[in-house]
Formats: sequence, C-alpha cells, structure tokens
Amino acid sequence: MNKLKNKKSIAILFILLAFASMVRAQTYEFAPIGAEWHYEIKQFSTEGYVRIKSLSDTIIDGISCKKIEKRYFLFDHLDGIEKEFVKGHEYISQIGDSVMIYRYGRFYKLYDFTVKTGDTVSFPGSYSYEADAFVTFGDSIGQAVVIGKGVFEIDGLELKYYDLRKVDNSAWAFDQDFYQGYARICEKIGNLSGYLFPEQQLVADSFEGGTLRCYSDNEMGTVNFSVPYVECDYFHAVEENALESPAVYPNPFKERLIVELPTEDNYTVMVCDTFGRTIIKQDIIGRKTGIDIPFPQSGVFHLVIQSNSYHYVTNVIKL
Repeated sequence: MNKLKNKKSIAILFILLAFASMVRAQTYEFAPIGAEWHYEIKQFSTEGYVRIKSLSDTIIDGISCKKIEKRYFLFDHLDGIEKEFVKGHEYISQIGDSVMIYRYGRFYKLYDFTVKTGDTVSFPGSYSYEADAFVTFGDSIGQAVVIGKGVFEIDGLELKYYDLRKVDNSAWAFDQDFYQGYARICEKIGNLSGYLFPEQQLVADSFEGGTLRCYSDNEMGTVNFSVPYVECDYFHAVEENALESPAVYPNPFKERLIVELPTEDNYTVMVCDTFGRTIIKQDIIGRKTGIDIPFPQSGVFHLVIQSNSYHYVTNVIKL
C-alpha cells in the first residue's frame, strides 16, 4: 500500500514539475524596463533608425503597464541636417500569454500566443502627425489570419512564435516579410519581419518604422537581426554623403529622365511626390539608365538614388 502511495506521489511530482517547466517557458516578460528595439527607416529624403525603449512602470485604468518611448534618429539628405526627436509613447501591458496596447481610451490585444492556426486576429492601428496625438483614418482595426505557429531558439531561449497573413481590405497590418509574405510574431521581441506595431497599409501613408535591426534586454543581451548587417544605432553622417553627384538630365523634363551614376553598383531609383509617396521605383545595374515618367501631372518631384553605400536626393521638375 505504501509503495503504491509512493508511486502515485512520484507520478504527481513529475506532473507538477513538467507543468511548472511548461509555465516557466510561457512567462517571458514583454518589454522589461530597459528593453530596446531598433528599426531601419528610409522615407523620402531622410534615413536612420527608430529606437523603441521601455522606460518605466505606470498604471492606466488600474492596470499595470510599461511606458514605451518612440525616438527617431535621422539624417536629411536634402538639407544635410541630423535630427533627433520623440515621436510619441505607447503603453503596453502583459496578461499571461497576451500583450495588450492602450489606444483610443482602452486596452486592445496586440499579441496573443495562445492563438491557433486558422484563427483570425484583430489589432488596433494608430496614425499620428504629432507625438501622442492619434488621428484615425477610416478603419482603425486591422485583421490577420494565423497561418502557422511553433517554437524556435534564440541565444538559448526557446521562444514561441506565430505567423500572420494580412486579411484583404484590412487597412492595418504588421509589416510582412517581402519574400515570405507573412509577419512572424515572436515572444519577447514582437514582429521579426518588420515594425513592432501595426501600421496602415495604404499607398498614401507614411510609416513609423521599417525592418528590425536589433533587440536587447538584460536577459537576452543584444541580438542583431539586420540583413545585410548594420550596427543597431547607425545612420548616415554628413561626411558619408559627400560623394560624387550623379548627372540627371534634362531638368526640367517632359516624360523621360537620364541618370548617370558615379560608379558601377546595384542602385534603386525612386521618383516621389512632395508627400514622400513613391510613384516610380526602378532597379539599375551599371552607371547609366533612362527612366520613363509618363504620368500627366506636372510639378516638382523628388528623385531618390540609393545603394548599400550611396544615397542621393534631388528635385526634378516635370513640364
């Protein structure tokens, strides 16, 4: 009888230990104080990075949460000025396996690691021109479908993830990997494919952040995700842009521009309007190319030329 009791006790102990181990694997803290994310940003004539940082604990509506700062570090190629400013703040709370974000006067679910493949998930968007000022344009709620989930290891930690594909006609979505076509949401880090927060996916809209460069906290240290590799806090300095200018002619032009570049390289050339919206994008291999711009609108446009080691912006006039 005592042997049977002992066997039952041992079995229960193993079950409790297994459950405790499983619980530990599911309780990674999101946005611990001091955690930082660095995101690439290139918009029209500016480039650099966005640093997201968990600043402090606070309480909103009786719920404990983290105050998250969004700070920009940019270089403007048109005026040659380095810029640093705070875009605004977010407020994040974690409840079990769910990460909540405070927007529009309430908490919404941002990430949920209990989702199953095939589930449709919703999340709030935001759109602001000024720090902490939210202005809603059209649909303020985004939707995506869970297309897979699993566990993988980063620096010795086993982290859960799930993959999201944007629902058609939904204005808000997490940035998706261009080649894979989905956003991978990971414990501790958030979206591995792009920006931490969902953004409006319309052609006319600007965006807050691009691809993930680095994530760091006291537990994981710093993990660099950039491909090709770039330092977490790198952005173009003034002296790095003192390169030979390309020849761009005729200017003014009617329907076609000729671009002669200073060196052989793989370039991307973009024509943007004054709001920073890309109208034409063309890859160039070599030094000289013609760009057809057949749209009827006349006016001033911005020509952006860039490669891994070169960035140039100038104004062109269409007759």
